Parts: sequence; C-alpha cells; structure tokens
Amino acid sequence: MGSTLAAQSSPKISLQGSELLGEAVVQAWTAYGEERGINIDVSFRGSRPARDRLEAGVIDMAVLIDDPAEEDRPQNWVSLPLAHVAALVVAPRGLSLEQLSYEDLNRIYSAGSAVATTRWGDFGATGKWEYTPISMHVLTSASGLAHGIFRNRVLRDGAFKGSVREHDELDSVYEAMAGDEGGIGVVSWWDREDPKFKVLLVSPAGDQVAFGPSAENMGAGDYPLSVPLRLVVAREDVAELLPILQFWYRDEISVALEQDRLMPLPRVDRNQQVFDLEAIE
Repeated sequence: MGSTLAAQSSPKISLQGSELLGEAVVQAWTAYGEERGINIDVSFRGSRPARDRLEAGVIDMAVLIDDPAEEDRPQNWVSLPLAHVAALVVAPRGLSLEQLSYEDLNRIYSAGSAVATTRWGDFGATGKWEYTPISMHVLTSASGLAHGIFRNRVLRDGAFKGSVREHDELDSVYEAMAGDEGGIGVVSWWDREDPKFKVLLVSPAGDQVAFGPSAENMGAGDYPLSVPLRLVVAREDVAELLPILQFWYRDEISVALEQDRLMPLPRVDRNQQVFDLEAIE
C-alpha cells in the first residue's frame, strides 16, 4: 500500500483515477481530509496511469473506467461499482414517441445506413411530427465518453453520417437543438426537468424492453448506453482503509459525482457496497 494509516501521526492517502472525476469530487475529498487530519493526495488524470500506479503500489486506490477489452486485473484487487457515465439520447419534449432502438438510431446516425435522411414518422411519431425531418447532433469525444459509447454500441465503431453536426460543448448542442424543431442529440448529461427536451428510452433491439438512464437502471445494467466507473483497491489494504473506502459511498460524494455530471449508484446500492466492504477479508 502507498501509505499506512496506523503508522503515521499525519497519514497520507493517495487516490487517483479517471479524468471524468472533476473538481466537485476533489473538493469533497479535500474537505474530508481536513476534517479528519488526513493528507489526501487526489489526482484524476486518467484510468490508465492510475491503474499502472496502483499495480506498482505507488497509490492506495484508483477509480477506473470499466473496460471489458482490458487485460485481466491482478487477482488480489477488489473492484466495486461506484458510478456510471452514459450516452443520453435527447429529443423535443413534445415529440410523440418515447423510445428508440439501436436499429432506429443506426438508421438516423450511421454513415452505413441505407437511408440518407429520415423523418420522425419513420419511427412511429404521429401528428405534426410525422413529416418533420430529423437533424442529428452529437457531442464530440472532447466532451467525454458519450460519443465513444454511442459509436461503439450503436454504430459498431462505424462512422457517423456526414450530415451529423458535432459539438465540443453541451451548451452548443442545446442552442442548436433549440433552434431546430426536429433535432435529436447524443450527449453525456441533460437536465431531466428541461421544458424543451426529454431523454428518450433506449433498447438494444426493437423487440426488447427500452430503459431510461436512471441511477437504478444503470446500476442494474438495464440502460444499454452506460459504462461503470469502479473503485479498485488491493484486497490486503481494505481493512486498514475501510473508513476512507466507505466514504466513497457517502452522500457527499454522491452529490459531487452528480455535479461532475456522473451518475452515482442509487442509495440502496451504495449502502450495499458499504456492507460488502466490511465483509471483505
């Protein structure tokens, strides 16, 4: 372990991880350390360097993006879910449909689609929406993982249509869609109480149940366009670091994660992680 709580009068704890964790989480940890007299070194500069430093024993814990393609992690590591990052599909609030499938989204966004342009009526919308053309928007990878998640899972790593407008900022997506009656957007975060737009439900296939991007659905693995962030620590260090590890699941961190535009676990799941940590031997 990078530091030892019991052996130091002013202990130092090092935690690093994904750059998706932002200033709100840093501030929550700084306040926690000041209250308890612990020097907490926090650095969120990427999953890969954090993983390497944890494996080398340089840091105490890491928050890593879950990557199924990554090589196996050391057997002595404990990996626990912490939060989710997602791609959300947003559309006008008055639109007369509530969900789309991967196949639908592929027809709308993919350069490989046989349909160059689409109307909302092609997917079941009625009324004035039946003949309204769809204009496509997406956040670029410069604004998080939504672009990559959508491209990997919906487009199967294919290309976007040339008519898709790419935006580096969420505000740019909002402004463009606000002036475009038939807009659809793929973004990393959205105000669910927005009066102009709503977040659509998504299903991997037309014959499957569609789910929205709630904390409960992401925690259960039901929302298909999300990826978990995981708290990772060496098993032999869990007992000594237990109070600090459990703080990751406190309300203060949950609020901070939301401020950093990540989806924390629902409360019942967070409570379960606290109990699970106590049971690790």
